[in-house]
Amino acid sequence: MIAFFAATPFQVFNCINIKLSSFQSVDADIYILSYAGDNKGLLEICKNSELFKNVYYLSEPFNGHGRIRFLKSYLFPNRELVTILKSKRYEQIFSTRIGPAAEFYYTFLRKQNKEVAFNYYEECVGDYFLEIAHRQSALVKLIKLFGYKNPFDSFGKLWLYRPELLFANNGYPNERIPTVEKGSQLCNKIQQAFKLGEITLPIDCKLIYLDQPFKRQQNIDINNIAVLDVISKVIAKENIFVKMYPLDRDSSYENAGNNVLTEIYCPWEVLFGAYDFSDIILVAINSTAVVTPFTVYGVEQKAVRLYNYFDISLINFESQKKYFNACMSSYSDKGRITTPCDDASLIHALEQMQRNEETR
Repeated sequence: MIAFFAATPFQVFNCINIKLSSFQSVDADIYILSYAGDNKGLLEICKNSELFKNVYYLSEPFNGHGRIRFLKSYLFPNRELVTILKSKRYEQIFSTRIGPAAEFYYTFLRKQNKEVAFNYYEECVGDYFLEIAHRQSALVKLIKLFGYKNPFDSFGKLWLYRPELLFANNGYPNERIPTVEKGSQLCNKIQQAFKLGEITLPIDCKLIYLDQPFKRQQNIDINNIAVLDVISKVIAKENIFVKMYPLDRDSSYENAGNNVLTEIYCPWEVLFGAYDFSDIILVAINSTAVVTPFTVYGVEQKAVRLYNYFDISLINFESQKKYFNACMSSYSDKGRITTPCDDASLIHALEQMQRNEETR
């Protein structure tokens, strides 16, 4: 039996993919974590999928909620949760880079599973250029004094869609997560799990601008409205749609007359697998969603990356550029993905993509 831990829709997507493609005949439990927000919707998706023997909803430990609460959740863990974890028998555990939370779950699970393999699976582009071993802060060192164990003591594999694009974590054994072929049985099962039949996309959509939470997360101001005005010089505004970052409530796009896609509780990767995006251009600064059509589905999606367009400085941004440039180099048709640096090159790139579409 195996166990998955997930805290976002894309993580659940990857858990389902790994389960169906590599462990179809193996019983599996999944633990939905609430540290990233209210994930009751994910809880229901996993239950309704009928792919998991047990589905659990966990609210501890309280990583990122202050030092006192952090320490309390490790010193006085929820008894019911500990009882569940201690009673389980797993051969393998699958988690993401969740920092000290990995120590929390691993410590209690290994009570009955001394030789359990602790695997990390892909959750975003950061896995390709950031070390999966979390920082040894004073709090992390302290919980080790409480008896919490390091999951790297029984590390299994790093599961990625494109292991050949790694710029970090090269010292760990890795396993390729199978790409999802559009229209395949695997693709259909994933869509069924997320109840995709209830969702539609605008038929007049020609470009999707992927919003990102730079202001909220890194206090970086991005003039999204200005770049959308530049884009509208090539593609009519009524054919441009903004996909908001999940749970964001920024009304500036609509106030400026831009179309905003209706918020849906469904991973971007599920949407892409279900609809024909061949005529749609994706535009974003450094969003994972622009490269997942290629990494997850193997599709060379038309895409514009704006990390050279804006004058911004991001943590590990040079490493990110290396990864994104490696993705671009992997495209057989280099004209389908570009990184403009100013208005003129952005307009030229969009016009070129439009011309290529018209001559197909």
